[in-house]
Amino acid sequence: MRFSLSVFPRSLQRFCGRTAAAPAGFSIQGLALSVVFTAAIRFHDWPPFRVLNWRPIVFIGTLSYSLYLVHDVMLRATARLWTQSHAWQRTLVALAAAFITSWAIYVAIEKPCAILRKRLRDASAPQRAISDEVATPESLNQ
Repeated sequence: MRFSLSVFPRSLQRFCGRTAAAPAGFSIQGLALSVVFTAAIRFHDWPPFRVLNWRPIVFIGTLSYSLYLVHDVMLRATARLWTQSHAWQRTLVALAAAFITSWAIYVAIEKPCAILRKRLRDASAPQRAISDEVATPESLNQ
């Protein structure tokens, strides 16, 4: 019999195939990582975090969301297409395909949308500034 700290009902655990200790483990991991992330942002010149400012690492960070979206698709596609090849070969092909696809998504979708977002934000800035002003006795007397 397993001991578990779960907020999930037993039937949901069986359906998901997960142990009940996972929610507690993830929250402890999240707390520990938040300390590391805060230190990396606050002390970015500290030698262990200086690596994060290297151009290749920044490039990977730029593609990170797209990589997250496509990596599993690429791994599954290479496993299905090349069943006779070794796993490390399929992984290398999937990694290259994921980077190329992620870069294409960044160039074709993310970058244009960021430019559009900036234009829309800049266009609405004067209207926001006017509507955000608060009437003071001095401004009413002018």
